[in-house]
Amino acid sequence: MNTVGTRIRLPETFKGRLAAITCLGLLVRLAHLVLIAADNPLSGDAAAYHLAANLFADGLGFPEPFRYYFGAIDVIPMGTGDLVVETPIGHLEPSAGHPPVWTTLLGAFAFLGFTSVLQQQAVSVVLGAPAIILMGILGREVRSERVGLLAAIATAVYAFIWVNDGLMMAETAAIAVGTLLTALRDGRVMPPR
Repeated sequence: MNTVGTRIRLPETFKGRLAAITCLGLLVRLAHLVLIAADNPLSGDAAAYHLAANLFADGLGFPEPFRYYFGAIDVIPMGTGDLVVETPIGHLEPSAGHPPVWTTLLGAFAFLGFTSVLQQQAVSVVLGAPAIILMGILGREVRSERVGLLAAIATAVYAFIWVNDGLMMAETAAIAVGTLLTALRDGRVMPPR
C-alpha cells in the first residue's frame, strides 16, 4: 500500500511567513464578520461611524450623524421651567464627537460606492490587515524575526484586536496608525526582508 501524504509547507522567508500570518488574520476577521457581526445591527459609535462616513462621502463634512438622520429633542432645565428645543431631521450640526480619521477612511470608500453596513464592515476587515503587517515588521526591527512573527500572530488572532474590524470601530485605524507612528518615532520602519 503506497500512501502519499500531503504536507503543508511554511514559507521560508520572513516576508512569506508574514504574508501567511496576514492571510490567517484576514480569515479570522472574515469569519467573525460572516458568522457573527453581519447579522447584528450597528449601534452606538459603530452606527455613528457608518452614518458619518456616508455623510462625509456626500460632501457634508463632519456633522453629528444622529441629529442629521433622526433629529432630536433636547430638554434644558431652566430656573423657571424646562426649555424644549426640537432639532429637525436634516440638521447639519458640526461635530468633533468621533475621531475624524476613521470617518474619513470609511468616507473615502463610501464615496466609491461602499455605503451599506455590510460593505463598510468588509472594508473595515480589509483595513485591519495592515496592523498585522506593521506589528510584524516592528517586532522584527525591535528584537528579531521570531519576535516579529509572534507579534504578527498575536495581532492576527487576538480577539480584542480583530473584533473591532467586524464591528466597524475606530480601533481598526488606531491600532495600525499607532503601530506605524511608534515605528516611525523609533526610526524602525524598514521593508520586509
